[in-house]
Amino acid sequence: MENPQIKLAEAEINENNPWEDDALERKFCAETLTKFLENQTAALTIGVNGAWGTGKTFFLRRWEQSLKKSGYEVVYFNAWKDDCLDDPLIAIVGQLLMALKEIGLRGLCLDVKKSAGDLVKNTFLSFLNGVIEKGCGIDFSKVIKESWDKGTGTAFDEYISQTEARDDFRKKLQTLANKVYEETGKPLIYIVDELDRCRPDFAVKVLERIKHLFDIDHVIFVLGIDREQLGHVIQSVYGNIDVENYLHRFIDFDVHLPQTNQDRFFYNLWGKYKLPEHLVQKANSYPAGLYGDVREGQVFYSLMADSLKSLSFSLREIEHCLKLYTLIMRMTAPHIRTWPQLVAPLIIVKLKNSSLYRRWIDGNTTPDEIADWLFSSINQEKSRGIILILLAAIYASFKWALPRSGVSETPVVRAIKDGKSIRDMPGVANIIKKLSDNDLNELSSYIQSAEGICRESLIELSRRMDLISTKSIP
Repeated sequence: MENPQIKLAEAEINENNPWEDDALERKFCAETLTKFLENQTAALTIGVNGAWGTGKTFFLRRWEQSLKKSGYEVVYFNAWKDDCLDDPLIAIVGQLLMALKEIGLRGLCLDVKKSAGDLVKNTFLSFLNGVIEKGCGIDFSKVIKESWDKGTGTAFDEYISQTEARDDFRKKLQTLANKVYEETGKPLIYIVDELDRCRPDFAVKVLERIKHLFDIDHVIFVLGIDREQLGHVIQSVYGNIDVENYLHRFIDFDVHLPQTNQDRFFYNLWGKYKLPEHLVQKANSYPAGLYGDVREGQVFYSLMADSLKSLSFSLREIEHCLKLYTLIMRMTAPHIRTWPQLVAPLIIVKLKNSSLYRRWIDGNTTPDEIADWLFSSINQEKSRGIILILLAAIYASFKWALPRSGVSETPVVRAIKDGKSIRDMPGVANIIKKLSDNDLNELSSYIQSAEGICRESLIELSRRMDLISTKSIP
């Protein structure tokens, strides 16, 4: 049996059709932005804003390729990969040169490279001094000071030298940008991604370098950011400042990625993880007639797909959800059922409320507390069937003795067994109080028939899922 994928390789972008795997339908947004940039000659900085896990990088990389197809010269810079550098100018210019050196502009690129080197020279000397002093305990500043005094004279001379170097760099860069515009009839597009993930001082330096050195005609910067997270980064450097006013100095206008289609994204990943093939093979390995026509993968898919929007899953959380499910499937023998009715609420609670999840696994909570949290967000009218299935699984997981509780079964389960009404019981979940008599009867039937969903199933499933941490999911 072929196991489902645990991690998906980053998809290669089709140069001829960069949007062929656009499950979130972001192509329209890219086309709108491209049309907006037509005939733009003055310097411009755009912020493409979206929370972590909403697909900014996917969008920017495919927009980059579609821009290239349309005749634009485009530079893509993942700032996070280079935030080990002291001065981001090295990386910003380095990416520019790598992107343009093959299009007949080698001479102009070399001019920009030399001019940029003059700008970062003093920064490098300061960095070198810090490394030597930290590594061997020698204060190298005296040596630099003596050399400074002998070679450049006063700090005023150094300021004049730096100003001249900056002006020379901007002049050389403008010449290069003008040449790109002359040859293509389009501005140079420079995309900076993952800025909000960078080391705080590095991220701020990137913004300042762009503003003070690259504010020239025929160059458009596109910053892929989570504006809220970038605000925290800026405040960690400058304290409790007005972030919005600060960012207005650097970003001319913001573009917000459109609302994601969680259903479409979930469906797309479901196939990419090769879960359908695995689940068909697994279903065929069941003893004949044991589970009737029920296919556990279909049950899990339906339960999760109906819960994603109500619980505001991010794209990254959806992907992590499938990683957890994949792990469970790979670690379970083909002929063993994984009880999707229990797997779905376990994954949801683990991703969205880790402390409640841990109390559930340890037996330090009640099914009513879990139900109150889980169903506070789910649309109770549209998801009636889903609610009953999830409720039954949650209560059934408490059907046998709870650790350290000394209780043989929960009051709800006991009342159901005795044929009593549970709607008016003290402390019962709010969702149960709202159920009709027919729903209560159906729920009671579900719980009593779920003999296989016991504490042992709960513990075994959690042992598999807990191999993957969810603490790092933004």
